[in-house]
Amino acid sequence: MNPLHMLFPAHCPYCGRVISYTQPACESCCRLYPPNSVNMKFRHSECIAPFPYNGQFRKAMLNFKFYGKPQYSKQLSMNMAALIKDKYSDKGFCYVTCVPITKKAFNKRGYNQAELLAKQISSITHIQYKPLILKTKNNKTQHTLCPSQRKENVKGVYEINSKYKSKIQGRTILLIDDIATTGYTLSECVEVLLTSGAKAVFCATYAIAKRYNPQ
Repeated sequence: MNPLHMLFPAHCPYCGRVISYTQPACESCCRLYPPNSVNMKFRHSECIAPFPYNGQFRKAMLNFKFYGKPQYSKQLSMNMAALIKDKYSDKGFCYVTCVPITKKAFNKRGYNQAELLAKQISSITHIQYKPLILKTKNNKTQHTLCPSQRKENVKGVYEINSKYKSKIQGRTILLIDDIATTGYTLSECVEVLLTSGAKAVFCATYAIAKRYNPQ
């Protein structure tokens, strides 16, 4: 066993029990997994997620995102990666990227949870990670807004990372975020990638809050 694993053991993201680093959760919590994954379709793309955003899955994501548990990215990404391999096996992804946050938000939280998930998924699936999108404006937090406000809130806040603009021409991209609610954030990022020359973009999140078809 890796000595660091003995000093800093992995914990179940749902109940906190010590688990192996190769496990996504303890056996008891794994038995609570739903039988089916969740999906969302929207213009030009679709999103898949292993879990609905409720119960123990919501609690784990809140701890990961807001309560200083970046280490949960390893466990939370395992189910995402397994679903990606299953549902997107024929897509031929060239890169995996993530929904970005601003420098201000990064400095406040200390990490971008979507980036941590994307990098873990890259390690598992061997799809190269690249930060293809930048967030250039500070907008209001999406979960504080009603659905009718969220679409306008994300307009014009993302742009392609100029370092990689030439690399995405004709490429199929895997876009990662933590949660999909209305899908407006993902949809806006998909539009940025497609407008910059990507052939196709498919999305995956840890959880989907509800079915919704943003236009």
